[in-house]
Amino acid sequence: MTTETKSCPFCQREVPSTAVICGCGHHFDVNEDDGTEAERLTSTEKINVPYRWLMLAACVILIVGSLLPWGSLSTATLQIEVNGSEGDGVLTAGIGTVLLLVACLSDKRSKDRRLAMIAGGVFSVLLLFPKLLNLLQASGFDSRIYPGILLAITGAILLIVSAVITRLKAVEL
Repeated sequence: MTTETKSCPFCQREVPSTAVICGCGHHFDVNEDDGTEAERLTSTEKINVPYRWLMLAACVILIVGSLLPWGSLSTATLQIEVNGSEGDGVLTAGIGTVLLLVACLSDKRSKDRRLAMIAGGVFSVLLLFPKLLNLLQASGFDSRIYPGILLAITGAILLIVSAVITRLKAVEL
């Protein structure tokens, strides 16, 4: 028994001619007027996979950066270490953990997920940025900035950017 096949325009895989979706996620559309197949890009194609990975990576960066040391302030007689594992770092790590779980959900509520990512990212930036400014503007102290706070802010900004991009491209997550 021979079956007719067609080639996917994205991955070049041979699929049955009756296939509606290729294994790579490309959607085939059957044109009702003349019965010929016309390819059509939709917002539900596998373009969402890179954005989900970006969101997952941003959550992990936020969590790790929130728990690492953020900086130090020192004078001739006193040295203070500012650690993310104290205070606001624990809060932003908790936000990152919740957002990581939200990003892993497989339901089709993309709009709610994007809103949560944007809100969590903005809230994290609002918590972290004043700490960075305090470290930069510490008068009378020799201050050093460690990568932890920069990683946490980068993760929060990546969350916001990835959620806004998926919103603009109408990508389902």
